[in-house]
Amino acid sequence: MFLNGRFSARAGSRLALLACLLLSPMLFLSKPQSTFAATNLALGKTALASSSENAATAANFAVDGNVDTRWSSSFADGQWLRVDLGSVQSFNRIVLRWEAAYATSYRIQISNDAATWTTIQTITNSDGNLDDLSISGTGRYLRVEGITRATAYGISLFEFEVYGAANSSNLALNTITLASSSENMATAANFAVDGNVDTRWSSSFADGQWLRVDLGSVQSFNRIVLRWEAAYASSYRIQSSNDAATWTTIQTISNSDGNLDDLSITGTGRYLRVEGITRATQYGISLFEVEVYSGSIQPTVQPTAQPTAQPTSIPNSCPTSSNIALNKPAYAWFYESKTSTPAQAVDGNATTTRWSHLWYPSGPANAWLYVDLGSTNATINRVRILWEAAYAADYQIQISNDRSNWTNLRSVVGNTQTSNDYNLTPVTGRYLRINMTKKATEYGYSIWELEVYGCNAGNPSYDPAPAPLTGSYSRVWVENFDGNSLNMSNWAYDNDVHVNGEQQQYTSNNVAVSGGTLKITARKETANGYPFTSGRIFGLGRQSFLYGKMVARMKMPVGEGYWPAFWMMGANINEVGWPGNGELDIMENIGYGNWTSGALHGPGYWGAGSAGGLVNLPAGQTTGDWHTYAVEWDPTFIKWFVDDREILSFTRAQIIADYGQWTYDNPKFFILNLALGGEYPAGYNGCTGNPLPAGCAYFGLKQSTVDSIVAGNGLLEVDYVEVWQKPASAAQYLPLAQQSK
Repeated sequence: MFLNGRFSARAGSRLALLACLLLSPMLFLSKPQSTFAATNLALGKTALASSSENAATAANFAVDGNVDTRWSSSFADGQWLRVDLGSVQSFNRIVLRWEAAYATSYRIQISNDAATWTTIQTITNSDGNLDDLSISGTGRYLRVEGITRATAYGISLFEFEVYGAANSSNLALNTITLASSSENMATAANFAVDGNVDTRWSSSFADGQWLRVDLGSVQSFNRIVLRWEAAYASSYRIQSSNDAATWTTIQTISNSDGNLDDLSITGTGRYLRVEGITRATQYGISLFEVEVYSGSIQPTVQPTAQPTAQPTSIPNSCPTSSNIALNKPAYAWFYESKTSTPAQAVDGNATTTRWSHLWYPSGPANAWLYVDLGSTNATINRVRILWEAAYAADYQIQISNDRSNWTNLRSVVGNTQTSNDYNLTPVTGRYLRINMTKKATEYGYSIWELEVYGCNAGNPSYDPAPAPLTGSYSRVWVENFDGNSLNMSNWAYDNDVHVNGEQQQYTSNNVAVSGGTLKITARKETANGYPFTSGRIFGLGRQSFLYGKMVARMKMPVGEGYWPAFWMMGANINEVGWPGNGELDIMENIGYGNWTSGALHGPGYWGAGSAGGLVNLPAGQTTGDWHTYAVEWDPTFIKWFVDDREILSFTRAQIIADYGQWTYDNPKFFILNLALGGEYPAGYNGCTGNPLPAGCAYFGLKQSTVDSIVAGNGLLEVDYVEVWQKPASAAQYLPLAQQSK
């Protein structure tokens, strides 16, 4: 859908950062070409370094083709990494994939004998991440020599890549394309073959969508690379044709996990088609790039899991000491996504899987991760923590038998290492926790592996999922909008909100109560540099609710670019940030009279990756008439309704398995607003770009809608808002993985 960052000024900087990360294209001097179009001459070659931090970060890990391993030097300036290409080679491009500890300035040097070196380029302003350098030269040895470090650590490279002459060209690059559908003009078919991995094709929200590439003439090929966006096809066909009429299926993929599908497929034809069978999400299917190759093929190197490190010395507290945390139930106060769960910090894989806390800078300062050892007799004599680059500066190692009362085994202050290894006086306890209290970076916390050595552990299972609430609903709260003014015990004005490219300034003057309804009116008037005014109210600090049936009776203006919404946000927004607090969109509409949408936004599934969907109203009905919009919110499911007709649902298990952490066990408050234009409407009505297309007046806003506003038709009315709950709602079920300390 879109970056659903509609919150108050208190979250403005947070949401601006998220918007930039999600929506802003990367900057390139020219369109990047696929790195598969040329051979990586350094791949698998002999590497040597001035130093290595440890055996797990040796020089060879920078040329193994695996971006989950790395070389890391000692903590000093002047460190270098050398690769032996095996013979004198010509090259025209060097790619450096830096870890967080990068060199701000460094030299690229060349030699034929590894003794006499020539500097061919000096970089003085690297910002880390990826340095993609157009450098031509000839030689057997290449060296990256650090001059100054960006951090207190050494310098570290995931990959050092050296490219020479192309062995295979991308036959699909900039060819003519055709698709079954496109979501909008910004995601048309041609963007899947433009060589730019920051543009994409995206289909309509249906199965059976396809993308066709015309290679211009009959071509032989032996490799197809599909670079999927988050909305991918879990199953699809690769088909070829010489006339675009008769198609032959040359391979069917039935278990794609998205990301990059690098397929060894041999065939001949003028036309190639990717035909989706089933979608992995409720959206369409979307490809950053379709690449077709012939000639020499360089296979993609897959990461390999590394075993859990063994202790260098085993204390004598147990006859045999082993990692008793391995594959035990683990819990955390938040995790970033479904691929960074607590379980991945105790899975024995210290190189490619990890637990990660909420990553955004405005997220909570504290975090915890604990493992259930299964027995109060579990004996612990050593704890080893392998941090990712986002490590804790201050933390405590704690033990407990009940998960409520914790005892400190060790307090760490001023940590600067990503590997912490502590031998402990033997102690017994069931739960071992890392309680993190100070970040070493602006981001969250992340642990590759938490290892707990000892003996006498049990065989615990994860806590059971909650049961559905029982009993009948009864109404516990209602806002009828009686009288002539807003009830300030229930609501506050939320005026200082500028997100998503919306075109309005919210003001209290655009909110009124009269005739038994709330009226939010959009006006064509300039305020604070914005061409329109509108209104927004919210209940933070006034009224918050946990579980129940939430209902509003509303009617909305119709016109492309109106953006009314009835939604809820977690009341802990100022503590944990968005989307960690969990956002529940009960009803959103972007001006189309025949449909509305609902969604959930949480860690790892927000914006375009949210859990939600669109629903059409019955024939002859329109959002311009009165309708009730509701959700039933339970610890085990959330269901959406329009006029008491169920239209959408997700279970707790679905969200956890397919999206990420369930963040809907905390009280939430209501928001009612009428936005104008912005990202979400623009994605449908095409009002984007410079100049705007004909019929568009502003970003995401049609001229016809502006005319509607000027005519006084920009009115959102709300008859009432109700909360119905079952008796057990008062228990406020909060699982340990959600509770704060």
